[in-house]
Amino acid sequence: MLFIPLGVVLNLGGPGDATTIRIYTAAIVGDVIAFGAAGLLVLVAALRAARGDVFTIPLVTPLSERLFRHRRR
Repeated sequence: MLFIPLGVVLNLGGPGDATTIRIYTAAIVGDVIAFGAAGLLVLVAALRAARGDVFTIPLVTPLSERLFRHRRR
C-alpha cells in the first residue's frame, strides 16, 4: 500500500525530506495496524473453525458465492 504515499508526495510537488519521511512513517504505521487487525481476524476465524463452527465471513462469503457458483450439468 505504499503507492498511496508516493502519490501524495508526487502531488505535493516533491516536498522536503522531513515531510516525505513523515508521510511514509504514517503509511507504515497504518500498514502495521491493518496487518495486525487482519491477523486478529484470521486468528478468530481459525479458532472458530477449529471448534467446528460453521460461519460466514462478511465480505468474503458473498463474493465467493458469486464467483464460485455451483453449475448444474
